[in-house]
Amino acid sequence: NDPDIVQSYGFRVDSRSVSAEPLYAGRVEQHELPDCIEADYVDGGTTLIRRSVIEQLGGMDEKLCIYAEDVDLCFRTRRLGYKVVAISRAKAYHRYYEKRTEGPPPYQVFYSTRNRIYIAGKHYGQRTKWRVVAQCLLLRFLRRDNVRRVVQRGGKPEIVIAYYLGVLYGALGLMGKRLFLE
Repeated sequence: NDPDIVQSYGFRVDSRSVSAEPLYAGRVEQHELPDCIEADYVDGGTTLIRRSVIEQLGGMDEKLCIYAEDVDLCFRTRRLGYKVVAISRAKAYHRYYEKRTEGPPPYQVFYSTRNRIYIAGKHYGQRTKWRVVAQCLLLRFLRRDNVRRVVQRGGKPEIVIAYYLGVLYGALGLMGKRLFLE
């Protein structure tokens, strides 16, 4: 609805928590964006990648059917020695899902949580994977008011269930299209 709002201009990923921070997110004037920046990953919906690179990568990781497949693709591309960049002249417009007042759907919570844990183990090792699992469990436990607010706001206890199932599936390595998309 507002083309002056930047959802992302690439992302940085914190190697300890495996959480992503969008670069230059929010209201940004075109002249404030650098022409080109290196990023840890770029949003999959706006990614252009050569077929030869996809072939070198051996394709997409089929364990990631939705959410974080772009993170994995960019991480593996960088490991091959290529750069991942965002270019300010390239633009894509889409409805930003955080504008929804009812909150995210359960499948999004499930896959985002599960796949974050998977990415942690795959790209940062088992120690980081288990640290992320602990963070997911402890932060939610210590901040019960956040869980209560989510349920009260949307009246959706299934969002909380989806979150904890995502943590469980991620910890156990249960990947692929399961539960929410079957």
